[in-house]
Parts: sequence; C-alpha cells; structure tokens
Amino acid sequence: MEISRIGTTTSFGRAFTTKEKQEWKQLEQQSRQELGLGRTTAVVFDFNIPSEQGYNTAIGTTLSENSQGFMNFVQDMTGANAMLLGPQGQISSFNICPYSGTTFSLGEHLIDLKLLSGDDYGNILPLERVQQYDRDYDGDPKRRDKKVDYGYVIGDDYDPGVQNLALKEAFENFQKLPKHSKLKKEFNQFKKDNTYWLEKDALYDALAQEHGITDSTKWPEKDRDLFSGKYSKHDVNKRVSELKNKYPDLIEQKEFNQFLIDKQQQAAKKQYNDKGFKTYGDCLVGFSDKERWAHKSCFKDNEYMGCKNSDKTVQTWGFPALDYSKLGTPDRPGETGELLAHKFDSFFKRYDGVRIDAAWQIVNPYTYTMNNGTPEEVKNQPKLRDSVIKIIEKSASKAGKLDKDSLLFELLGENAQEGIKLTQGKYPHIHITRYAHGSWGRPAYYETQGYKPGDYTIGVGTHDDITLRELAANKEKRQEQSEFLSKVLKLNSHELVGSEEKFRNAKTAELFTTKDQFFTLPDMFGMSEKINQPGTQNGIASNNWTVRIPTDYESFYYRQLSDGYGMNMPDARAKALRAKNSHNQELINKLQTAAAILREKGPNTQAEADAQYGANFSKIS
Repeated sequence: MEISRIGTTTSFGRAFTTKEKQEWKQLEQQSRQELGLGRTTAVVFDFNIPSEQGYNTAIGTTLSENSQGFMNFVQDMTGANAMLLGPQGQISSFNICPYSGTTFSLGEHLIDLKLLSGDDYGNILPLERVQQYDRDYDGDPKRRDKKVDYGYVIGDDYDPGVQNLALKEAFENFQKLPKHSKLKKEFNQFKKDNTYWLEKDALYDALAQEHGITDSTKWPEKDRDLFSGKYSKHDVNKRVSELKNKYPDLIEQKEFNQFLIDKQQQAAKKQYNDKGFKTYGDCLVGFSDKERWAHKSCFKDNEYMGCKNSDKTVQTWGFPALDYSKLGTPDRPGETGELLAHKFDSFFKRYDGVRIDAAWQIVNPYTYTMNNGTPEEVKNQPKLRDSVIKIIEKSASKAGKLDKDSLLFELLGENAQEGIKLTQGKYPHIHITRYAHGSWGRPAYYETQGYKPGDYTIGVGTHDDITLRELAANKEKRQEQSEFLSKVLKLNSHELVGSEEKFRNAKTAELFTTKDQFFTLPDMFGMSEKINQPGTQNGIASNNWTVRIPTDYESFYYRQLSDGYGMNMPDARAKALRAKNSHNQELINKLQTAAAILREKGPNTQAEADAQYGANFSKIS
C-alpha cells in the first residue's frame, strides 16, 4: 500500500534493526541480479558530505574518515556500487562553482585536517589544534549543518580563511620534521612525479601575491606572458629563479598542499574500492585561468568555450578556447595535444573511471569572442571528430582502464549529435528522464534509437539542476510523464498525476528498469535544495554549490521517508520487479515488507531500533 504525504508532526519512518538491515542488503542483491542491474552510481559533491562534530571547518570532504561511514550508509540503503565525484579542483571566493575550478591541482579546501594528526602525516597538525579551529567558528552552527560556509573555509583577499591558517601551521610543523622522514621522502617523490604542472601551479600563486590579484590578465606583461613562448628560455628561467628566491616558503607550501590532498585522495579511493565503490572523476571540458597562464601558447586570445542557446544566442562559459591547430596526433602530440594528454593522464591516475563533461565540445567545439562586451559566435569552428577521443583513449590505455566501464560521456543538448554517433555503443552515454513524455522516454525512446542495455545510464535530472521534489511538485510535468510511467511500471496514471509522493516513487522505480542508473544525494534524502541554480552568482555569498546532508544523516533520512520524501529503495525495487513481470513473488513480498517498515512509526536510527526491538528482531523474515 502507498500512502500520501504525512504531516511533519507525526514521527514515522522507522529505522531497520541490525537483522532487518542485513536482510534488506540480501534482498537488494537478489533484486539486483533478477533485474539485471549493473552500475548504480551516487553523484557525490564534496560539499554534500556531512560534517563531523568537533572537527568541522564548515565544509565536507570525500577524503575524510567521516565520509567513509556516510558512504557506507548510502551504499547500505541504496545498493550503490559507484561514485561520480563532482569536480575537485581549486575554487576561489569569487567563484565557488566546482565547474570553474582547476583540472590539475586539487582544491586545498578539501584536505581533511583531522587526518593530519595521524602518524602517517607525522602529526603535523595535532588533534587539539583541529578541534580548536572548530571551536573558533563564529557563524551560525545550525546553518553550517545544512550549508557550506565557504567564507569561513577559504576566506577572500582580506581574510585567509581557516583552512589556509590550519595548512600554514601544518606546513611549519612539516618543515621541522627530520630531513629523512617518511613524509618528506614521499613529498620529494610527489614533486618528481608531477613536474609537468606542479611548479607552474605554485609560481602562479607566488605571482598572485606579488601583484595582489589572482587574475593573471591584470599582471604586468612579462609575468602575464611568462610561458607564452614570447621570451627566451634564459629569461623565463631567470624570472622563475627570482620568484623561487623571493617566495620559497609560499611555493613549497603550495606544492606541499597538493601533496597532502593527493595522498588523501589516493587513500580514500582505496578505501572506497575496498567497500565495493568504483570512483569516477568529473573531468571539466575547460581549463582555469591558472592553467591558461601556465600553458598560454595552447590557447587562443579573446576566444572562449560556450554553447548556443535554443534561441540562437550565445551562452558564455568563460573557459579559454584551446588552439586546436597545435593538437597534433596521439602519437605525435603538439603543444595542445600534450596538455590534453597530461590532463587525462592525471584523471585516470586519480580515479577508476572518468566522466567527460560536455563531451560534445571535444568533438564539435563551439567558441565565441567578446566584442565590446557582447559575445559573438566564432565562425568556421574546427571539426575535431574523434581526435581528442583518441587522446583520451590513449590515457585510459596507459592506465589499464580502456574499457566500456571506465569512460562515461555526457552528450546532452543540440550540439551532441555528432559526438553521439562517434561513441554510441562504444562508451555509455548519460540520459535523463526529466523530459520524458508519452512517446519519449525509456525504453520507448532510447532503445528505439539503437541503444542497448549498458549503452546509457539514466537519472531523473542531471548531476546538479532540478530536484526530484521540484519535478514532482509541477503538476504539468506529472501530467506529461505519468502516462509513460504508468505503462512502464504498470501503475495507475491518474494516481501518479494526483499524488506528488506516488509520482516521486515511480520516478525512482523507473531508474531500475534499466541496467545502469544514477541519483544525487539530495534526491536520495528527499531534499528540496538544489545543488546548483543555473544563471546565478557563484561567489561565497551564494547558496549555489553549498547544500550538504545534515550531520544526523541517518535519522534525517528516515524522517524524510516518513513525510513521503526521499528514495525508498525497497519500494522502487518491488515496483521494478512487478514491471518486469517477475515470478518471484516471495522476493517482491519481502521488498514490500521492507518498504513498509520504512514507513512505520518508530525509532529513527539503527541503534535506537535495536534498543527498542532487539538487534535480532525482523519483520522481513
């Protein structure tokens, strides 16, 4: 039986006991096998991760110990076996959007300070100091449990931010370690392994301090164009030496911070892998100002990446446009080809697989110039076809990851058709169901277009825009999609139109009528907050890119289910099995029982359920 939304004054959504949790996990595996499911991916942005009480510097990170327990819970309740990690590059106070960050260097704000107190890090930031940084927080503690406070974490031009202060202290303690300490040997090896980008990355920060601004286009010409090819090798080396002599600690600390986050990222990846998660990195199609400055000869002047809006106007992205005339070939790369090769090499080193963001741009580039403040489309764009794809494939092959399960192409929108033709059947594509209607949906559309199971992965929306709650609240969308959903899932279309909750449950179940699917954490937890509100400002005062799952995530999840929100996965699996005409009625019945438990009045954590009913109590068996 399905229920309508229950008022928030009633406490429903009982947690599983230990035995019920174990039985649900067995049911999840049985239904996964019967449905022929493959990759179930949780889309995870670092800022989504709940904070840890007492060690909270106002932001979450997938590198933390706390994230491991949180992702265990996500896996237990959803059966997720993959993580698509949002971009993890450096951001700034004036643009916190992760899709505007760097692709080589990782964001220092993601370093887990608590880990630095361990023996593996030479105790360079004692635990009591980490706790002190938490106690120093002067913002609203209730707000930071739901929203990331970037102002406190990364600061701005006038305030260094708590993360910078803590890392400066950790670096000073690192400098005091014995010369032959394990951590210093690891750091020296890291510098050798990352010579292509690491030093230039730190030099950029030194010049930003020298000139008091991070925008390299505002620097004096010689520094602005240092790596443009204008100057002799002797002159470039001379300026580099000057900077190293003037800012030795700043440069080494910036390199050291990258070493720390790389070390944490690799350790976290291993832990996730051990838990059964495959990690995917979200690879930006563009480059940051820092990377444009370091490889200026690879970019065109006053030309930027973007796309064409449906009304034929130019959508401005602001990424500098690559000079593809210097691409070369995968075997004999030019400057631009070498830059791209290193970029993808770094991603396949850090992750098990890669999502190529806006992948049509590497097949069919769309660029624009700015003319008196007005964007104008560049005519006669280069036709790259599979040139860059071959560079990606070579990087994947070097890492031993050239297979259908390690590359995921985001090919959405009007510009994607040529990219789709080049990769269809070879690598999986991302599809979303938010636009589905009577004749356009899964499988009515995708499989009639030549797709086979495994050729695509579906989610309700993309990784960052509309939420399931927002979609379901739109009656016009419910009317548009309910006819299709009722056919696929064998449900009453009038009930789907009339009930937001039933519509949400059906949209969740629809994901499991396909082999591969993905979901966002806000949708799993039934939140209304968007990860991103396109077209709005992305500075530290913005609510964009700030939504996090509350610290009490376990009870929060069950409370959300009580109000008819959140993804009730036993219910979704039961619906998907019925839609498939499964004859395993015993499995369906047990799933329905598990789904009903999640709607019962009762305790909201497993520990409380065990205390009230007993750890070995179960209504499922």
